[in-house]
Amino acid sequence: MTKRFLAFFLSVLTLISLPLGAYAEPLKGFDPGIENVSSYQEAVFLSGRPVIMSGTVRTTVRDRDDQRTETYRFELSDPATGDTLSRNLSLRTSIEDTGDQLIERTEVATFKESITIEGTTYEADLDTSEFTQSIVTQIKPAVDYFSGNMSFRKRYTSDDEDNITIQMEGTTVGYEQAWGATETRTMDYHVSSNRSNGPSGTYSVMSSHNITRDLEYIPNQPTQISFRGGYMISEKEESKIQYNYDMNGRRGNNSFTLGNNPTFERLYVSNLRDMGGHWAQESVSLLASLGAIEPKAMYFGPSLPMSRAEFAKAVAVASDIAEEMQTSTRRRTVEPALFFDTEVEDENYRYIKTVATKGIMSGVGENRFEPDGHLTKAQAATIMINALGFSGLAPTGAYMTGFRDDYAIPFWARDSVYLAREIGLASGTANNYFQPDKTLTRAEAAALLHNYIMYLTYEMREDYRERILNYY
Repeated sequence: MTKRFLAFFLSVLTLISLPLGAYAEPLKGFDPGIENVSSYQEAVFLSGRPVIMSGTVRTTVRDRDDQRTETYRFELSDPATGDTLSRNLSLRTSIEDTGDQLIERTEVATFKESITIEGTTYEADLDTSEFTQSIVTQIKPAVDYFSGNMSFRKRYTSDDEDNITIQMEGTTVGYEQAWGATETRTMDYHVSSNRSNGPSGTYSVMSSHNITRDLEYIPNQPTQISFRGGYMISEKEESKIQYNYDMNGRRGNNSFTLGNNPTFERLYVSNLRDMGGHWAQESVSLLASLGAIEPKAMYFGPSLPMSRAEFAKAVAVASDIAEEMQTSTRRRTVEPALFFDTEVEDENYRYIKTVATKGIMSGVGENRFEPDGHLTKAQAATIMINALGFSGLAPTGAYMTGFRDDYAIPFWARDSVYLAREIGLASGTANNYFQPDKTLTRAEAAALLHNYIMYLTYEMREDYRERILNYY
């Protein structure tokens, strides 16, 4: 995982200048624009009305130790009116790594902008402008979360002595994880002019960039085929802008969206003979296709207990955080196992190491992991919340989890059970009992992990994009 979504794809562009279209990149710089592989579009309000300009952006990124330099060159126009925009912007970002957080502070190294609207050219540069931006990223086992603030003041001048000042304050919030990434910015502007008939007023722009990896089951149409269907990952990108304005007595709002064609990846087709018609068939098939459970097994055993080692593997694979296997045949020093009852050579050890070192699962005391031990429902809920990094979001003081057997939930699991219920990961029986000490079956574990993947794929995007956009 990269450390922040603003640089989601930019690491592959180091020291390379590419035209727009080579990559669909996230939100750029300080201005309210979005893009896909064929176009960049931006709303410009310098004339007191919205002008939608489109064109190209060339990007250069240099990463060096704890500093990143980004350079953007915008060439935009509105063919219908002949209005144009040219902007050169260079950002220099210092990055402080505190271990579990990254704190970024950005300053503008170079800036020059020229905008021609209705035959008048307005220019701004670094001598007449001020910029600031700072973003903090909190690194959790399965997700990186970030939020930040930004502001600028640009003063434009023209040959006919028009002076226009635009001030902006904004926020950005987002996340990155295996099943998607979202950045949403909210930016509020105030426009003033030295002339009584010049542009004056306010406008607000919300822009959002989203990457989603959807899991879809594709049934086969012919009946005379060796398998009925299989899962596919569809990766999609979409950017959206919404704006409203109150300028010189005119009010309005609008939005526009840019997207890319999806890419597809077919997954392994499992053939588990004991899952036909089972209530957890979909969840088990999905996890087998991902390799989170043994994909080539003939039988799953849905009523058997899920072992701790199996659950460690499933969580690591579903979160896409498992360490790579060492395949080199060269002689090397074998690291000592993290726990007395685990072996480095065991096929599940790398998953156990991953979840243990990232704080998702812990041992059971006396330096033991008990890889063959069983999990309770309370333990599984705690593991999921640890992976998401949500343990600090539970209410403080006395509260109820919402289950009828609330009294039976161990103190150490109360926050996790409450949060797992709130975000739809865990549910109770038909009578709303959670049964915290019940051993988790393999079918129940599959259903829980399926809910976890769906939360990462859809619910998290809903919270960071749709709910913000609809509220706006």
